[in-house]
Amino acid sequence: MTDQTVSRRAFLKTATVASLGIAVAACQPITPHGRR
Repeated sequence: MTDQTVSRRAFLKTATVASLGIAVAACQPITPHGRR
């Protein structure tokens, strides 16, 4: 496994976690808890 493959895998993992976090944050204000 080359360094490029490792960095690419790490980048994909970070991007996935970031997108999930953004999706959760975007849904937060819609919930009743977020409005209060």
